[in-house]
Amino acid sequence: MTPHLIHAQDCAPQAWRNGGGQTRELLAWPPGDPADPWQLRISRADIDRDGPFSAFPGVQRWFAVLQGDGVALQLDNEHILRAGDAPLQFDGGAAPDCRLLNGPDRKSTRLNS
Repeated sequence: MTPHLIHAQDCAPQAWRNGGGQTRELLAWPPGDPADPWQLRISRADIDRDGPFSAFPGVQRWFAVLQGDGVALQLDNEHILRAGDAPLQFDGGAAPDCRLLNGPDRKSTRLNS
């Protein structure tokens, strides 16, 4: 396997259904028909406003803040995450409420089933 450098600006942004941000999919594996389920997905998203995450049932999700003042995710309890913190792993079937701590943030999410 040959490694490839992926630039986020080269990946088309996809608006969220709830209008709260956009995602740039950096990797989906295995590649193929978009209708086929992926086993691993790495994306970078920009969060523009407070709101719920989308649910991904059957998937483990990792979430990390890359830039900005951070977010508060409401899962079993409130999790405050800031740039530089370790990624938070949680059940992708959960759709936690997300509150920006001080304006828009950039975050990274890795999902895999």
